[in-house]
Amino acid sequence: MYTSTYSGSLEKMPEDLSNIVSSARKNNAQSDITGVLFSDHGKFIQILEGDKAKIHGLLKRIKADKRHTDLSILIDEASDERGLTNWHMEAFKVNAPELEKWQYLEELKTAYLETFKISSKQLANLMRRFINDFDKFT
Repeated sequence: MYTSTYSGSLEKMPEDLSNIVSSARKNNAQSDITGVLFSDHGKFIQILEGDKAKIHGLLKRIKADKRHTDLSILIDEASDERGLTNWHMEAFKVNAPELEKWQYLEELKTAYLETFKISSKQLANLMRRFINDFDKFT
């Protein structure tokens, strides 16, 4: 799981995000990587699942991508099972009225970083529940 900041103008973000997701779906399927990306006003939070070496290679490419800055890896641990099965890349935009919900994700990240009591599997389950209830937030 990582966070990053979009480096371009917010007007160009929808086009860049569309290109990122399209490319990720193709490349991640070939590498058997699954994941989900949340975006909000230039902020990204993403969970990636797959072979550790492939994930680390992907993260190097993401770090080198000029569309991202301030990439911060929050969780880098193995999990016995995937929480985002068959999602080679799904993306969700959190809209302005839901900024409070984005704050919830930030608080979850902080709790993980401070206590390390939430496993990546638990985090994936929480994200899946968030996604399943996404219509309540949009």
